[in-house]
Amino acid sequence: MYGEFFADCSPLPARTTVVTQLVREGVLVEINGVAAVSPAGR
Repeated sequence: MYGEFFADCSPLPARTTVVTQLVREGVLVEINGVAAVSPAGR
């Protein structure tokens, strides 16, 4: 479904999954980051 919805988009947009429980005990916040790196010479 994701690929069909964004069929005309290249590259595909970033995506993430959110869980209802944090991964480690005692952790109060979870941070997700996305970075874009341009090809060499651009």
